[in-house]
Amino acid sequence: MVTRLIPPSKYKSPVAIPPGETIKDILISRNMTQGELATRMGRPNQEISYLINGKRAITPVTAKQLEYVLGIKSSFWLNIERDYQETLARLEEETRLTSHASHVKNFPYSEMVKLGLVEPTRKPELKAENLLNFFRVADFNALENHLHLRVGASLFRRSDKFSLSPTKLAIWLRMGEIEFDHLKLKPFNPARFKKQLPDIRSLTLVEPEHSLPELKRICAESGVALLCVPELKGLPVWAITRLLGKNPLIQLSFRYKTIDHFWFSLFHEIGHVLLHKKGDFFIDFEQNEKADNNPDDEANSFASDVLIPPEQYRKLVSNKQFTAKIIQDFAAEIDIPPGIVVGRLQHDGLVRFNYFNDLKISFSGTTSPN
Repeated sequence: MVTRLIPPSKYKSPVAIPPGETIKDILISRNMTQGELATRMGRPNQEISYLINGKRAITPVTAKQLEYVLGIKSSFWLNIERDYQETLARLEEETRLTSHASHVKNFPYSEMVKLGLVEPTRKPELKAENLLNFFRVADFNALENHLHLRVGASLFRRSDKFSLSPTKLAIWLRMGEIEFDHLKLKPFNPARFKKQLPDIRSLTLVEPEHSLPELKRICAESGVALLCVPELKGLPVWAITRLLGKNPLIQLSFRYKTIDHFWFSLFHEIGHVLLHKKGDFFIDFEQNEKADNNPDDEANSFASDVLIPPEQYRKLVSNKQFTAKIIQDFAAEIDIPPGIVVGRLQHDGLVRFNYFNDLKISFSGTTSPN
């Protein structure tokens, strides 16, 4: 039978033992008094008493004196002092985390585990520690202030159908920040990005599994980060645009996986990047059809006009009769997938939402560009 030993690096002592206890044991084994130790070290008796009772830390000087007097290397004394301080700090932190464990219930921890954001555990104090590590904050008071800064100051709209969870939104934003840290981006060049719009639009005709990686590459060349980050349940977010450092970040959720939603959302966010003040924060939620602020009106118009030129669109809708062939012929004429035309017609109320959906390509099962 083989006994499996826990590696020393994995073992966590349940108590913090001061180095003075080791000194005391050695003195007893050698029949040496504290006074004799103090004399040999050239230190006052009171200092040695403090040292043995854990009221004084072992410094490098003290460790060297102990080496001379007791014949045990100074590195040993420094190591046990370090272990004591680390254990003491860990136990204090565990106590603090236990007192904050009630905060854990405010987070969708199980969902975060499924997304690979935190480690699975049933212990509330470990959940609290993992959450603080995920958000890169020291305590839950700091986290609350952080969430207010990340979410409370954002420009966003609430849906009539969905309630917004600031906590889930903050998690989704943090997911984007983690992905962003692994990207290699050139300095943001808005002029170059604008020139690349035709190349980006041409990717609407490419299969999603091939278009998404190329789309990410084109954006990165102009210093724009493009991320497709999985949505969290109950968070009605389509996309966000914000500035991280000096680079714009476009973060899409794939909430709706049809081609018309994806490309309109993307060009809507590109509109924010190119049209609006650098540093503004735009979040697009599930919403009613009419936008309620000027930046979104402008981004909507930008996306609509890039995808389907206004003059051609007016010509299409002038006869007010639509068939699959008419839609397909028009899409071929302007070099865009028919599903995007269907989405525009549905949005504008010119065809019902259950018409021509077989012309839409789904992004379901495709690989994210991240």
